[in-house]
Amino acid sequence: MNSKLMNKVSQKKANDGDYFAEIIVDLCFVTSYKIEDLLVMPPSRLNLLIERYKFHYGKKEGI
Repeated sequence: MNSKLMNKVSQKKANDGDYFAEIIVDLCFVTSYKIEDLLVMPPSRLNLLIERYKFHYGKKEGI
């Protein structure tokens, strides 16, 4: 990953905690998205994707 993306991941992690970073990595494994795609995705679409992931894979914690 390039430094710009690493900075974005670090910023999201600082703002939203380790759980957000864990969810992003999990989403990459269960979908065809790359981390880069998820970080630039509109927040409403990303939240919908996270909610679907939590529903299907039993993630109970909130962001």
